[in-house]
Amino acid sequence: MRQAQAFTLFAQGLGAGKVSRLLRVPRGTANNWRSRWGKLNGIEPPKARPERETAGQLFAQGTSIRKTAITLSVPEGTIRTWRTQWGRLREAAVPRKR
Repeated sequence: MRQAQAFTLFAQGLGAGKVSRLLRVPRGTANNWRSRWGKLNGIEPPKARPERETAGQLFAQGTSIRKTAITLSVPEGTIRTWRTQWGRLREAAVPRKR
């Protein structure tokens, strides 16, 4: 019953945090419901943004966070997070000397 209510709220544009407070369920439960609702409705999760791949290419070219944010019209904080994750993935791909 609550999950059906959550799906209705997600369709109205509410996020998982707001839904968890309204329905008084744990945030993790609301996150799971939001993911399930998105999959049922063919909505990609936010991490699947096409700009993210382009940002990785710009990082590889040495483009700054600020310039990348302006170029892609994405908030600077989002670009900073992507840059950090991109750097960690790159580090993990390079074998370390022992």
